[in-house]
Amino acid sequence: MIGNNSLEQQQSIISQNKEEWRKLLLLLSNPEEKSLFWINCDTDFIKTPLYDALTLATPQLTPVNIKIDERTESLNRIIFFDKKDELTTGSLIHVWGMEAAVKNKNFLASLNMHRDSLFRNIPANLIFWANFSTGTVLAHSTYDFWSWMTLTFNFVTPPDLLNARQKQFHDRIPLENSNLYIPDKDATTRIAHLEHELEGYWTKIKGHPNTAKQMRDIATITMALVNEYSDEGKYRQIVDLIEKVLVSDDGFLRSVDRISFDNELSLAHKDLGNVNKAKELAEKAISAAITEYGDEHQNVAVFLSNLGSIHYNLGNFEIALGYSEKALEIELKLFGNENPNMAVRYNNIGLVWQRIGNPELAINYLQKALDINLKLSGNESSKLAIGYNNLGLVFQQKGDLETAALYLEKALEIDRKIFGEENPKTAYDYNNLGGIMLEKGDLEKAI
Repeated sequence: MIGNNSLEQQQSIISQNKEEWRKLLLLLSNPEEKSLFWINCDTDFIKTPLYDALTLATPQLTPVNIKIDERTESLNRIIFFDKKDELTTGSLIHVWGMEAAVKNKNFLASLNMHRDSLFRNIPANLIFWANFSTGTVLAHSTYDFWSWMTLTFNFVTPPDLLNARQKQFHDRIPLENSNLYIPDKDATTRIAHLEHELEGYWTKIKGHPNTAKQMRDIATITMALVNEYSDEGKYRQIVDLIEKVLVSDDGFLRSVDRISFDNELSLAHKDLGNVNKAKELAEKAISAAITEYGDEHQNVAVFLSNLGSIHYNLGNFEIALGYSEKALEIELKLFGNENPNMAVRYNNIGLVWQRIGNPELAINYLQKALDINLKLSGNESSKLAIGYNNLGLVFQQKGDLETAALYLEKALEIDRKIFGEENPKTAYDYNNLGGIMLEKGDLEKAI
């Protein structure tokens, strides 16, 4: 069942892309006609709601999902051997993961070499879901394959569904005396463009900023690239990038930029497993932030929450609780209770109480987080799945296995809907439910 929020997203996407949507449905209206489609999505965010809308709009077609990655050698083998028993004339094959698969030269060679077999013998309609830059890679690397791809559709994200940083990329990154325009919202393209621009700027200033203006521009482009690396989990690149800026500074770097860099370095080191280094940098960022902004500023709250998370990882749960509660106190004053930040803070405090060994307080805080996310995110959101999972595990700790199972089943239902059956998040849900069934003595179900 699709939640109201998801339906609103679908309607917004369709409204933004009326002509592309109309043509796509028209071409899929006859199940006897076999075609291959390439759907470009400018953000990954719209793929799932667009897929949901398409599945609802084409009940005559049975969706068959194929997930590939950079280890995949041959798409033809998957379709004509692995999936052959699932395919009929009424199937609609969806191929996911082309962005990763095109990194494999053997996959590209197979795609090009076996294109005739794919295009002529495909037993059903087939849709490739990807981004704009992946199509560009194929156009250059597998020209013979791409020359067959005449049914290409471009879907762009409606402005109301873009997050704040994506909206920024519609326009520019403001530098001191110019603007750095970003050609595409696709992550791969953004990263490549920003890396090229940053390297060009370093070359222009001969590897050393000599004015405050030059340092501000370097810091601005660097932070934009850090944001992109963070989204992609490239934490080592974040450390190398920021340390290059800090080493080059001769006193021109603004205190606000240095504070931001210390915080980003702290987060990156935590994710790299360097927790003590992360703690040192987080404490440095908080001290400087309080001097810069005062002790009741949003940035201070964020940095306190980060430090609480670091102490949680170190096993210092009482200290983690103190920092997390202080972050909550600041943001409650600034934003009130019904704010996505509050859900994060309540959730963090709930997890700390769980580790301290007080399940009642843990449930109280985790339920507050869940209530906020239910109100702000609708009934189907990955945030809700996390909330249900956390509550389920605390009820398990408390010994209430029936309630624990109910929450964990809700988490599984949402994650299967959002991420599909073959995803680490879904595997995590199955694992948690298996543990519950084991405790209940239902060995068959646990297995």
